[in-house]
Amino acid sequence: MNALARRTMDLYDQVSYDASVDFANQHALVSMLFRALTDNLSDCERHMSNNELSVKGEKITKAQNIIIGLLTTLDFEKGGTIATELGSIYEYCHRRLTHAHARNDLGVLREVRDILGKLESAWQSIPSNIASSAQ
Repeated sequence: MNALARRTMDLYDQVSYDASVDFANQHALVSMLFRALTDNLSDCERHMSNNELSVKGEKITKAQNIIIGLLTTLDFEKGGTIATELGSIYEYCHRRLTHAHARNDLGVLREVRDILGKLESAWQSIPSNIASSAQ
């Protein structure tokens, strides 16, 4: 695929994503963040394994930005202990990604992907009408 075609596809994906965000409820938005995070971590693992360091760095940075996005969805007042614990997990994962990036540590990257994958799975098990009314 040539560069123009790739850029066109990227723009289409962004417009599609932006449209989805405009019409999504809170539950769906968090689901989208988890999906994007999972995709970035998988890409990062592939790039790290192939020693493609600049792309790996971009993917880790994007994953860390998504984690920050997840942190901003937490309502510490309403969420109490659960929100606090989730915040701690997100901060831990953010720090571990910094470690994985600095040391090209696939084990740490997989650890983070596993932790966040379990959170994503738990989130997906919550019916969207319950999650939306709780926010």
